[in-house]
Amino acid sequence: MNYTFRDITLTEKEFFELKQCVGEFHRICRDSVFRYVEGEYLSSNDIVGNERYKISENLISFLNEVEKLNKTVE
Repeated sequence: MNYTFRDITLTEKEFFELKQCVGEFHRICRDSVFRYVEGEYLSSNDIVGNERYKISENLISFLNEVEKLNKTVE
């Protein structure tokens, strides 16, 4: 199974690795925005960190949608 984005085609393994990398990036961004301190999560006011966190969430949603659509097309 291949995944195609305009003129780029990824194999199933490459797509899996891409999702893993984006997921790891999302975890790092989440950890920089939310900290567990004394029994509760505190949110950072860092504009860059918050923006990266939002972007990483959008990328994960996009990749999940691509995967879902690709499986229903074949």
